[in-house]
Amino acid sequence: MKKNIYSLKKIILFTFSFAILSAAFSQDVIYVNPKEVGRPAPPQPRWMPAKPLKPGAIREDHPAARIIMGRVTEITPAFLFYKKDSDADGTLYTTPVVNIDSVVFANGTVQKFTRESRMPEYKLRDRREYSKLGTNILSGSFGVFTHRVRFLNWSNQNDPDFTPFIKTGFSYEKVLLNDRLGIEIAPFIAINKKGYGGVLQAKFYPKNYGRFRVGMGPFYTLYVRDKATRYFNNVDWYTMTVDRQVAMSVLGFGVQLQSHLDRNWLVAFNANIGGVVGYTDQNKNYPGFNVSSETGTGQGELRLGIGYRF
Repeated sequence: MKKNIYSLKKIILFTFSFAILSAAFSQDVIYVNPKEVGRPAPPQPRWMPAKPLKPGAIREDHPAARIIMGRVTEITPAFLFYKKDSDADGTLYTTPVVNIDSVVFANGTVQKFTRESRMPEYKLRDRREYSKLGTNILSGSFGVFTHRVRFLNWSNQNDPDFTPFIKTGFSYEKVLLNDRLGIEIAPFIAINKKGYGGVLQAKFYPKNYGRFRVGMGPFYTLYVRDKATRYFNNVDWYTMTVDRQVAMSVLGFGVQLQSHLDRNWLVAFNANIGGVVGYTDQNKNYPGFNVSSETGTGQGELRLGIGYRF
């Protein structure tokens, strides 16, 4: 009789221990991305729509612990919902998927969250909608450019060369290497002065997806312009205006910001800065007329355009 009671106690103790161990190992383990632990939550931009949460769910943007023990109830593209082991039947918590590194479920299944899955929802949407776009961009633009001019042996502050060029034109860009490299040619004409020219630029895009992109790289500009300069004849003592035509070539570096309105239409802003490396002056032979080369002077350009990608 005593032997049977002893055996029964062993069975009960074993069953109770097994139940405790089963409960301990039936939890899901949530591993938080170390970079997100305890970090203050950034303010949400006003333009970003509020993300809906389940009623009664408490949001933890940046959990305080590296490991969360509990039970995962649901995983959506943007959020992970769970209950903590200390309150398994109580409060429902949620945290953005961008905070999660991986989840080990009670049955041993492991779900890892890639860089893409940890991206905010709006970034994922931009990545899906604005990748593998057309490789041809045709644009119309309006802009201004100027450079610091070295004058001839006599000039004054009213010299018209101080006036910047206001220009308009179009451009064609061919995008290569999976949207990483762009080659652009952009002819233009001046509106407020007699002048014309063209820009050849190579652009490297560090990010080849998304609504907003930045391209940067070297450029070469060649333009021809009419130039008027005050000329003082120190032989016969008179002042006159000399009109002539000059050609300049410029080398420099430029940056372009692109904002896609949809998969085809985009707005682009260019900022270029460089220096004059070549200068040709059609000099007229006036007594005492000396030409001072403008090679080495600075040149800047700003351009805004709208383009169509196909």
